Amino acid sequence: GLGLPQPHARRTELCRLSTAQLDPEYLRGLETVRGFVDRYLEPKMAAEQPLDGPMLAALTSRLVGALNAQKIPSAASVIDSFNSALLAQ
Repeated sequence: GLGLPQPHARRTELCRLSTAQLDPEYLRGLETVRGFVDRYLEPKMAAEQPLDGPMLAALTSRLVGALNAQKIPSAASVIDSFNSALLAQ
């Protein structure tokens, strides 16, 4: 597996520490994980572009808007529709 050791003995202070203050073994392991990701994982594509954080946020926002406007079916709306058709029989 690709486990990592603790980055620093004072874990409650991690947000305030610089990278240089982290455990060297952790940093080596982090580079190993990054190398694994680079070698074996391909970025997801959307509109022929790699899907990054801002693009994912925009797509999620559009999806939530469409679901809220009931422009695309959700599991609940499909079940409601099925139940209504069943009751109408």
